Amino acid sequence: MKDYDVSKMEFQDLILVVASTFGSGDPPDNGEKFYKSLKKRFVEQGNTPNIAS
Repeated sequence: MKDYDVSKMEFQDLILVVASTFGSGDPPDNGEKFYKSLKKRFVEQGNTPNIAS
């Protein structure tokens, strides 16, 4: 996650993210940063892509 450039996401047809948690379900540090960058780029700008979990 730390090596992925989120700005390239809008040009991808499919992105698969597999992440693990630790402790009591806490995200790893790089996962938290990845989530925040996604949120800033897409959710806060109203450009939410189709997301499945």
